[in-house]
Amino acid sequence: QMCIRDRASSLNSPAAEMVANVVDGQTGTKYLNFDGIGSGMVMKLDHADAMTGLSLTTRTNDDIWAWDPKTVAIYGANEALAWADSAWSLIQDGLATQLPNGRGESSSVTFSNANAYQYYKVVFTDTKGTHQGKRYVHVSEATLFKQVSLLADDRLSCLLYTSDAADE
Repeated sequence: QMCIRDRASSLNSPAAEMVANVVDGQTGTKYLNFDGIGSGMVMKLDHADAMTGLSLTTRTNDDIWAWDPKTVAIYGANEALAWADSAWSLIQDGLATQLPNGRGESSSVTFSNANAYQYYKVVFTDTKGTHQGKRYVHVSEATLFKQVSLLADDRLSCLLYTSDAADE
């Protein structure tokens, strides 16, 4: 599954720290939004899918852990909606990001979602704190993923194991 486009909640970011940085594969860049809490991004997939996880990475070359997202809300839609549109479907609110304070650190968190959406809105609902009196929000990389059930793989392993044991 590929995120083919990101859209920021607003354009209130420095020119070198826009939302496109969250999918550039470079932990030395970041997306910074001066709006802070309540800001975020919309991630458009190439086709609708029931995504169940979010991975975030902090930037390696700054030390402002206080602006890391602490909690997020995840929404879904199958059409391009405005940021504040009430038609977004809430998937999960208050999801703790579990991002460590170290720089260049990552965390992956999962959420329950059975509905396939092409658009996912990630809202930064809280940050870890303030820095120099500011409560901005920033993140280096962001990826949506689909958690795969291991049940089928476990069954396959058991069948292979049973088959091998029968041959001995």
